[in-house]
Amino acid sequence: MLVDDEALVLRSLVRSLRRMDECICEMYTSAPEALNRMRTKTFDVVVSDYRMPEMSGVEFLGAARELQPRAVRMILSGHADLHALVGAINDARIFQFLEKPWEESRLMAALSRAFEERDRLLEEGVYAGMYRIEKGL
Repeated sequence: MLVDDEALVLRSLVRSLRRMDECICEMYTSAPEALNRMRTKTFDVVVSDYRMPEMSGVEFLGAARELQPRAVRMILSGHADLHALVGAINDARIFQFLEKPWEESRLMAALSRAFEERDRLLEEGVYAGMYRIEKGL
């Protein structure tokens, strides 16, 4: 699942993801619509923008975590700061924080790791909700 209020960003992400075998994407420009969809379909990986008009990426991914705790969550932002990063990791328990604009190779590597993490957690029967850093680090 890809969530960003900018349709151009979503299309760019989908172009990048076409390189991944068997990757099926759903795109949403509205976080509430994406959450509604999560009530009816299971997702392996959820990538969200940090700044969106209806709710922040941290708020969205936190709600997504409640609906689907096993989905690996990632955040994408061009406006990141350390406070945002710590909040995203602690509140939404994200797996990775990516910067906009992204390097294609870094994005693909991060997404590959996210799918590997999802597979590992499923094999071990562990929830994807354990990532945490302490303040001041």
